[in-house]
Amino acid sequence: MPTYEEVFSQIPKSIRDVFPDPEGCKKPSLVQMHKKVAMTYILWLIEQEPMTGYQLMKLLKEHHHRAMATPSRIYPLLSRLEVAGLLRAKTLKKGKRESKQYSITGKGRLVIKTTRKIISRMLWGKFLQDISKR
Repeated sequence: MPTYEEVFSQIPKSIRDVFPDPEGCKKPSLVQMHKKVAMTYILWLIEQEPMTGYQLMKLLKEHHHRAMATPSRIYPLLSRLEVAGLLRAKTLKKGKRESKQYSITGKGRLVIKTTRKIISRMLWGKFLQDISKR
C-alpha cells in the first residue's frame, strides 16, 4: 500500500495546490481536512449535474448536511472553486432575477479523478469500499 507522500508525488502539478502538501504540513488540521473533503464533495455533486448555489444548498439540506448548507458557507466556497478554475459559472436570468449556475471544468474533473485514484490506492480506500457495502 503506497503512502500519501508517494501518491502525492504523482498528482499532476496543475492541481497539487488542491491537496494537502505532505511536506508543508505533516499533520493537517481537522479543519483543513474538512475543507478539502467539502470542496471535493461539492465538485463531485456539481459534476453530476450543473446547479446554482441555491440548488446546491437545497440538495445538501435534503441529504442532512444542514451545517454545510448555509449561504455563508456555500457561496464563498463556490467563489473559491471558481477562482481556482475548478468550476465555471454561467449567469441565468429569470425575469429580473439573476443567478449563477455552476458546472465543473476540466481541471475540476482532474481533481475528482485524482481524488478517486488516491482513495483507491490507499488503505482507507478499501475501508470506504467495505463500509459502503453494508
